[in-house]
Formats: sequence, structure tokens, C-alpha cells
Amino acid sequence: MVAIETQADNLRRLKALYIDCGERDQFNLLYGARRFVRKLNELGIAHRYEEFPDNHSGVDYRMDESLPFLAQALSGGSVGSGPEVD
Repeated sequence: MVAIETQADNLRRLKALYIDCGERDQFNLLYGARRFVRKLNELGIAHRYEEFPDNHSGVDYRMDESLPFLAQALSGGSVGSGPEVD
């Protein structure tokens, strides 16, 4: 997680940072996502993190969550941090 600390200022400059992960991810990405988000929280880096009850495959429906959030951020609108799960 050293890269997060060395890149913290760059991460803070992002218009938005959205991370989501399935609770049953067959590649176990959930554990890395949780560690990443924990470090973001420690460094005070704004982000939105969601865990959802699915796996890594066939999750196009999650775009209904991520794309509006990112579109609002890119258009200059205010984005909330959304729910966080540690």
C-alpha cells in the first residue's frame, strides 16, 4: 500500500473515485478492495465504496450505480461519498 501513500495528493485531486466489489468475488478482490479503502480512509481521501451481493461476473447492472456518480463528478457537480463498508 506504499503507492497509495506516495500518490495521496494525486488521489485527492481526482474528481471522483468509485470502487465497488462483489461480496462473492471469485477472485477474492474483495479483500484487496477493503485494504485499499481502509488506507484511503486513513489518508482522508474522498471516495465512494460499495460492496454488493454478487460475484465478479455479469455485473453490468452495477453501471446504474457507478456511471451517474462519475458523470456528476465529471460535469462539475457535487458528489456524495456514498456508503462505505470497512
